[in-house]
Amino acid sequence: MKKFLFIMLLLALAGAAGISADVRTEPIDVIVALDKSLSMVEEIGAVVEYVNTYIIDQLLIPGDYFLVLAFYGRTEIPVAMRITGDADKQKAKQAVAALAANGRFTDIGNALDVLGAELAKLPEQNRRKHLLLITDGIQEAPPASRYYSRDGKFTHEFLQSTKTIQKQGWKIEILGIGTHAGAGELAENLAAGYTELSEAPTAQEFIEKTRGFLSSVELTEGPRFLPFNSLGRGRLRLGLTSRGHEQAVTLELSGIRLSIEGTAEQDILRRPLRLTVTPGAPLQASLPLRLKPRLPVGDYRGEIRFVFAGETQFTPVVTPADFQVKSLSSSIRLNLRYWLAGAAVLVALLVLLLVLLLARPGKARSRFRLTVEGRKRAPGGKALTILEGKPLFLEESEGSVEIVDKKSPASLARLAAVRGGVRLTVLRSEKFPGLKTLPPNILDQDLTVRLGGKKELTIRLMSSK
Repeated sequence: MKKFLFIMLLLALAGAAGISADVRTEPIDVIVALDKSLSMVEEIGAVVEYVNTYIIDQLLIPGDYFLVLAFYGRTEIPVAMRITGDADKQKAKQAVAALAANGRFTDIGNALDVLGAELAKLPEQNRRKHLLLITDGIQEAPPASRYYSRDGKFTHEFLQSTKTIQKQGWKIEILGIGTHAGAGELAENLAAGYTELSEAPTAQEFIEKTRGFLSSVELTEGPRFLPFNSLGRGRLRLGLTSRGHEQAVTLELSGIRLSIEGTAEQDILRRPLRLTVTPGAPLQASLPLRLKPRLPVGDYRGEIRFVFAGETQFTPVVTPADFQVKSLSSSIRLNLRYWLAGAAVLVALLVLLLVLLLARPGKARSRFRLTVEGRKRAPGGKALTILEGKPLFLEESEGSVEIVDKKSPASLARLAAVRGGVRLTVLRSEKFPGLKTLPPNILDQDLTVRLGGKKELTIRLMSSK
């Protein structure tokens, strides 16, 4: 019993710490790029503990390719291996544990170049790739670097390099330590998710901020442009799939930036949108677009970059864009085809409705005469017509019976027109002695009716043409 309670306590503590093993079965490429420059000297211990106890111990599965880049003025590769089991994890942890924040300068651009070169060597280029970049955001490339700038700003060469990465479809997360603006700017340039940590983060804070590191929303269909009309209106269709998420994910799409060589970049999303993607149910979306300014009629090729208001986004964020701008006459012809198709459908529906109306039988009706035994013609014995929906009533009257069109206290039964005859519903059962069952059609059937003073009459509703 004590052993059981001890195990339960350990499980509860693990849950409270937020540590849960990855349940993936599909191997992926996991990359951690961490800043080991001198400015990270106070944070490197927590970074090492986080990578070893969470990324390696909890997230990696056999078959994953694990790459660790440690960058400063140069870029080192302490870990580059395919994980086959616990022995590989131990080797990776030993290499990470040996890292120290002792490098001069911080050249993030060079780290991204090395990353691209390393990944290009892998035989499986189509695997999902998740990049986690940890830095305090202080860009200080050495003078010999192609990314060097005196003011520490990201250079044009660096920005061009990030555009190449944006098109790869990697999921990129930037963890910015402290409030330095450089990490947020880096995330924007890489079109990456960005999370700001405290000035002195613990390993647990790293864990809490990266719960969804290996989860993603991916662009799995499209994007496909529908032609823009002469007013600059169009639509973009795409399909999104959630991977690794246990609950629905909502993305706030704030813009779609269109870039075409020789024209100014413009936002073509007509209005901000919220897209909710549910696990196991891919989302098919049609986004409203607007060209402003409009473009001349023709075929165009460029690229689009999706812009998100929140931390959650889908990948890739940059994709090629091939679309057409139609002329006014083309738009009219296109709309005319839609109108003609709609009109054809409407005519077909009207024809179908007419056929149904013609095939529908009219209301039931029957003609009959009321005959009373012993009399040649009973009161009201003339030929009567009864229509569906307009019942008649059999009524006791002056020692006999008659048919009337309104119910009264003297009514004995209700008569209703049905297909092929008349249905009788008894209102006063004591007036029909010995009647146990009624046929669906009462026409040409004898009925015994008991009147006042126990007088009995035999009546019949005789069919009449």
